[in-house]
Amino acid sequence: MIKVKGYQYNSIYRVKNRWSDGMELSNVPEIFGEYLVRVKMSKKESTFKRYLYDLLMFAQYANDKLGKELDEDFFSSINDEDYEDFFFYCSETKKLKSMTIKRIFSVIKGFVDFENELNNRGWTPPEPLTALGNNLEQKIEEDDLLFEKDVLKVLYGMEKEKNLTTEERRSYGYIKNRNKAILALLFFNGLTLDEVVSLNMNDIHFAENIVGIRTDCGVRPVIMAEMI
Repeated sequence: MIKVKGYQYNSIYRVKNRWSDGMELSNVPEIFGEYLVRVKMSKKESTFKRYLYDLLMFAQYANDKLGKELDEDFFSSINDEDYEDFFFYCSETKKLKSMTIKRIFSVIKGFVDFENELNNRGWTPPEPLTALGNNLEQKIEEDDLLFEKDVLKVLYGMEKEKNLTTEERRSYGYIKNRNKAILALLFFNGLTLDEVVSLNMNDIHFAENIVGIRTDCGVRPVIMAEMI
């Protein structure tokens, strides 16, 4: 159990659910407050929640396994061995994917570096994750891959209007076509998520069947897939 200013966090998942129910920023652990205010100003809400969850996951581990309470001296007592044990726990016990562990590492290091620079804490930041060696190599499994048959199944499934109300059916045609176009651009044309999100109607040339992808070097024309 993590105790923070009279607030008890019995589990990471309880905190996660509580947040989604409208937890206010004032209710997060004070030690993370200043850093998370900066995050909240510059990141999406989902990213902000992920930062909080990752920090609390580490705090939960340190409390349960190392007996360290989450107070203002918490990170002063954390050393390289503690970090190494935590990331080994993430890899071997939690079976987290390497990209997830690397993200957690970046969040913790970002917080420690922020506090050291702003408040001269002198805390030890986590070192690069070389200790885990091959365990952090990104291994691509078949389940990680998206095949054409999977995409087509989703696209064809979008045609169904089962369980929709009359009101939802009125707008579903517009939303359906938009969503199908987004998925087709991502899979069949190989656009990145950022490229799709940045598109506007002026970038789409239906007569030529071309999408103009804006880059730092100009506009890159992409021929739209037949599915679109």
